[in-house]
Amino acid sequence: METVDILIVGAGPTGLMMAAQLGRWGADFLLIDQKAGPTRESRALAVQARSLEIYEQMGLSDEVLRDGHVTEGIRLYERGEVRATVFLGNLQRTLSPFPFVLVYEQSKNEAILARYLQTQGREVRWNTALKGVTRQEGRYRVETDRGLIECRYLVACDGARSPLREWSGMPFTGGTYEQVFYVADTHADALFGDRLSLFLGRSDFTMIFPMPGERQFRVLGTLPPKFYHQQEIGFDAIEAQVQANMKLPVTFYDTSWYSTYKLHHKKVEHFRKENLFFVGDAAHIHSPAGGQGMNTGLQDAYNLAWKLALVSKGRAKDALLDTYHEERNPVAEQLLRFTDRLFTEVTHFSFFSQILKRLVLPNLLPVVNRVSAMRRTWFRAVSQIQISYRRSSLSQGRGGNVRAGDRFPYFVTTRGQSVYQLIREHHVKPFLVIVCGLEPPVVPDALCAILTLDAGGAGLPETFVAIVRPDVYIGYIADTLLQTEINDWFRRIG
Repeated sequence: METVDILIVGAGPTGLMMAAQLGRWGADFLLIDQKAGPTRESRALAVQARSLEIYEQMGLSDEVLRDGHVTEGIRLYERGEVRATVFLGNLQRTLSPFPFVLVYEQSKNEAILARYLQTQGREVRWNTALKGVTRQEGRYRVETDRGLIECRYLVACDGARSPLREWSGMPFTGGTYEQVFYVADTHADALFGDRLSLFLGRSDFTMIFPMPGERQFRVLGTLPPKFYHQQEIGFDAIEAQVQANMKLPVTFYDTSWYSTYKLHHKKVEHFRKENLFFVGDAAHIHSPAGGQGMNTGLQDAYNLAWKLALVSKGRAKDALLDTYHEERNPVAEQLLRFTDRLFTEVTHFSFFSQILKRLVLPNLLPVVNRVSAMRRTWFRAVSQIQISYRRSSLSQGRGGNVRAGDRFPYFVTTRGQSVYQLIREHHVKPFLVIVCGLEPPVVPDALCAILTLDAGGAGLPETFVAIVRPDVYIGYIADTLLQTEINDWFRRIG
């Protein structure tokens, strides 16, 4: 029998990110998947700014950007004509180093994370299928088709149909949309530029994402009901219906992938059951509205991995693991509400939905494009950089406009350096204490590195001390040095 501290089941983007982050902080883990290797189909496309910031901290963002395709906004069509446009490019780099949405397919995310694991001396154990699980004396015994594995902690990254979730009996509640949807990776003889194109019909929609490659696009939308029960049809069978919805004479060709599917909106009751954790699609599934799915799974892993690494190595209390549900469950609940509301209005044929699609959106989006504050608000929401854990039991203090639980804000220092680049260079231990205009506090040397700044920015006060977590969220912040409070915060962790 093989023994390991942490076993991750499922090597999609979420499982691979989980493994990569555990490896960063020196945890003992094993990652298994029944597939033969990384996914080859493109599948999920959008990588949001917050996910790119994670890749930057891993030293991967340059490679991701080179191999991706920048989408700087949205273009809304009605009856074949452009009705509105939102352009993100003029946000510049005031909110994030990445003020755009990047088209970077799921297959590429998986491949780069698998290569990253190899640089850590780790490998995914492919071709390893889960056969059963038992729990005895606080440990899991996992049966695979290649032998038995015993572990203390089990991480379910095994997707929307998670066998581990089913085995655990964890409730997974929600609903299923009545429509059937299609997705195709194809080419088009039209030029849609570098923006996402959205075509809204009376009760259906078509979305076109630009992809790397000449005239290559991802097309997705609602499948016409007459095709619901037809087996083995290709994209060419529905092309006329897609053209009719777009109201444009577009010809598609060289389709490399086409699939149909049902959409669900569901969430687990709790993200943790004993020492089993649900991450990504195993914890929550929702519509693709807003391009949030894969990104949310990456952030689930980013939140849990450092906590699990510290606890498994005996450097933090077990209670730290309860903050995974405490912090990520509200994010999932809000995401489900947002995507369900948006998706329902886009696909329903109600009077209100028609008013929204025909009158409100075409007139509202140009206002968003012109008003900087509205454009910034929209970007913060879609990019996921506004996600905060202010109500977490790990969050304490405030400095200027920044509160504990917020992502450490991005800004360029007075010396012209990205503060995120400085964080990456100095974040060599789990916690980074950032000090500006104050003497550095006394902190646990084994857990903390220190970064001194000449000046802050992005709402931070002139003087502050902040404890930055491994996921670049603020655990503690104050504008004066209060050693007792800092000591109390670290006692809460360990």
